[in-house]
Amino acid sequence: MRLKTCMLMCSLFMASLASASNFASDSFKTKSGKELTITFIKHGSLMLTYDNHSIQVDPVSEYADYTTFPKADIILITHEHGDHLDPKAIQAVEKSGTEIIANENSQKKLGKGKVL
Repeated sequence: MRLKTCMLMCSLFMASLASASNFASDSFKTKSGKELTITFIKHGSLMLTYDNHSIQVDPVSEYADYTTFPKADIILITHEHGDHLDPKAIQAVEKSGTEIIANENSQKKLGKGKVL
């Protein structure tokens, strides 16, 4: 029983480390006077927040628990490698009306999105 409790506590601790609020971020005011916040997740994964909109760049489940992040208005996928394209993470941050923009190979793998 003690081992199970310890394992549960470790799992909860690890999950808390991966939430959206536990990543480094930087903010600055744009020319319009509105604030842009860039949250650095890991590798190529970023979240940009501007004017109550959320943009996810290369969301990957290995780097964070995307169920804890705000739903994205836009998801950008730079290319089709697994450390940049993760359908599970995309599904976690996608909402009705989310615009997915990707390169051609990523769009083909996902079966949705606009090609840039």
